[in-house]
Amino acid sequence: MVIGFAWAIVWFLFFRDDPKDAHWLSDTEREFIFANRQHSTSPTTESSIHSPTRGSQQQPSSLHRALFRSRTVWALCGQYFASNFVFFFGLTWFFPELKARYGLTGLEASLFAAVPMIFGALGNWTSGWWVDRMFSAGRWQVSRRLPAMIGFLLASAGILGSAYAATPLTSSFWFSLCIFGSDMTLSPSWSTCVDIGKSNAGVVSGTMNMAGNFGSFLTALAFPYLLVWTGSSMPFFFIAAAMNIVSIGLWILIEPTVALTENAS
Repeated sequence: MVIGFAWAIVWFLFFRDDPKDAHWLSDTEREFIFANRQHSTSPTTESSIHSPTRGSQQQPSSLHRALFRSRTVWALCGQYFASNFVFFFGLTWFFPELKARYGLTGLEASLFAAVPMIFGALGNWTSGWWVDRMFSAGRWQVSRRLPAMIGFLLASAGILGSAYAATPLTSSFWFSLCIFGSDMTLSPSWSTCVDIGKSNAGVVSGTMNMAGNFGSFLTALAFPYLLVWTGSSMPFFFIAAAMNIVSIGLWILIEPTVALTENAS
């Protein structure tokens, strides 16, 4: 909590929406930003996905209607729900599950549980690099869908492998694959929010992230309750794997090349 408050103070003091308000920037750096930042273009061109048109925001009521009518938004929310459902298991119940299943000490379990988080960061970086490379090659739609779909496939295989692992080392290995894949879905998810939202990208991102938070909340409850009801942790792993497989299908429904207003029409 203390770290959170400290970061909030730093953010308040230093974050600015516009470079002209960042007085600590040198004139050279400020001029470079102005000269190289992206500008508004036609919404029919691929370059426009990162350059929302100024003044193009919808009225709140029409924007909300567009959100609820958009198949892409619903699919984005569904897959992000699944992504967080799996990832936050690693932050909540993976440690006590390792400790109880293999009879580990707290220190031993914490080491095995920490490794997947490192692989999550690697998955995020890998996917971000891959998304950029494919998009730069003119493969806009594929640059979003393919990394996310492969990520969910790896996550599904990894969580099942972890469930059947005979040792804590192999369990940690398989769950590292799971979190690597789960975090591969982040870059295409957030990129698609910008793609379809344009100047309303914050609203789309917030909607998707809220769905993800529901997934995070549910995983904290689903694991212990399923364990009590069934006497086994396996049902949770089966459900998590199934959600990842379903999310692969959801990405087929996500159309990053169509703006939110067009998608809802």
